[in-house]
Amino acid sequence: ADATAAQAGDRRPTPGPPIEPKSIQDVPPSVAQIARNHLQYGNSLARRGSLFSARQEFFSGLRLIIESLDLVNGVATHREHYALAIVALNEAEDFVDSAGDDISNSVPRIVELHQSKILNLQERQALTPMAAMQAYFAFSQHHFSAACEHSSIASELLFSLGKLHSVKVTQSPSGQPTDMAIAILMHQAALNVDTRNYLSANELGVALARLGHYESARAALLHSIATRATPEAWLNLSIVHRKLGETQLAELALAETKAAEAARGNESQVAQQIRWMAPNEFASTQQVNYEEGESRSSQTANAATANPKTQTPTAGGGIWAALKHSFGSH
Repeated sequence: ADATAAQAGDRRPTPGPPIEPKSIQDVPPSVAQIARNHLQYGNSLARRGSLFSARQEFFSGLRLIIESLDLVNGVATHREHYALAIVALNEAEDFVDSAGDDISNSVPRIVELHQSKILNLQERQALTPMAAMQAYFAFSQHHFSAACEHSSIASELLFSLGKLHSVKVTQSPSGQPTDMAIAILMHQAALNVDTRNYLSANELGVALARLGHYESARAALLHSIATRATPEAWLNLSIVHRKLGETQLAELALAETKAAEAARGNESQVAQQIRWMAPNEFASTQQVNYEEGESRSSQTANAATANPKTQTPTAGGGIWAALKHSFGSH
């Protein structure tokens, strides 16, 4: 099913000719600032539990960046990619019901009603609803990445969207079975747009660990640390090492956690961080730093759940296979 989904992604329509990264002009600083205002207000709303309104703010900022990228570069490509991403994201949820189980309708019947043209006739007949949903999410991830090009503020907005959906999994009564999939989609897209987004790399590691994919989680966390060595990522890595039976590495990572905490030093350095309480985030009641995407000191039960399995976190198609075991568990 994974290979079939990847093949489906290979045939995805690409709107307009590709633009060479070097030819892309970034958005004007004034536009980036407005987008950042949406980001900051969305974070404020999320802290107060207004997840739906926060999501709207994040998407408003994202659309602003995407429209500006088209305007300054004299194209319509970014908006076209974004439209494809949104449609596929919404249509993916047609393949599972509210309980997270495969619905009884056939894939061909569902796909026939969709605007997205992702699966060919043979794939519609062969794929299960779960495999079809994975193909839709991989398709959406690709187009979110293409829509945002290399905009760092867009990557931050994608991170916030991913964090919002991961928090919905454990904190919000409005959480849906697809929220974990969407969280992974957004964090992977954020990394595709800006590989320096250490926050999304950490969150991706946390999400994969929750699904029991510890080797993939380790790779994501190592990427986060290589970009910026935060105590949160070191702590998460320590726990993942322990789940993999790598005791010595776990102890070394724990020592790095303490060193990074000491280096951080003055609490004023992180005074602007927004904190949520997510009762079951990752494993048990723990304090969640929404903007830093962390699971830290009082959260030492991080990655303590789920069964071991491995995928490659940087391969979009492979990640969706990791979600198969998460549906029906929320």
